[in-house]
Amino acid sequence: MNKPRIGNKEKSKKPQHPLSGLSIVASLWLWGSILFYAPIYFGISGGWRIPFNLFGTIAIIISFAGALIELGKYWKNEGWSYWGVGLVFLIPSVILFSLVKIYTMSPILLTTAKIGALVLLALSGPFIFMGIPYFFWREPQAQILKPAKDIPKEEAAAEKLAKREARFTTIASIIIACLSLATAVVKLVLEIMP
Repeated sequence: MNKPRIGNKEKSKKPQHPLSGLSIVASLWLWGSILFYAPIYFGISGGWRIPFNLFGTIAIIISFAGALIELGKYWKNEGWSYWGVGLVFLIPSVILFSLVKIYTMSPILLTTAKIGALVLLALSGPFIFMGIPYFFWREPQAQILKPAKDIPKEEAAAEKLAKREARFTTIASIIIACLSLATAVVKLVLEIMP
């Protein structure tokens, strides 16, 4: 009979629900939206809006990238994960490029914004390009599929339930990604238009 070690301090890990990452991403989207709306709600104008917009933009970008990463987990395609990380750098780069074109800035701030936009673009490109091959590459199957008549009914039901859960998670990830993108676009349009 094996006795447990007294000095063993390993704790059993609490199981984590597969949708917990998606709930974090949705929370970030909600917080970003609230931060965008707070200055309008409280009537804040001028330079005080900048911290709200900055933190709101960061939360929306992370939620969009996180939704793509979660999507990659459930579609079993690592390409989405690379694209999600790439978008963390690409979206701020596009925002900086548009701010340089739209607003007049001091020469020091203009140069800093241009350098930041190029650095962020240089960081995002490799992740986007590294993700592309995963959409065309398929891993060789390790197991030969069993004929349908050899699969027990319980196993078939569990497989069907797992497919349904994966489909739900995929749809939820797509919805959160679309909400994040729509929120960012609406905020950008409202800031650009007088």
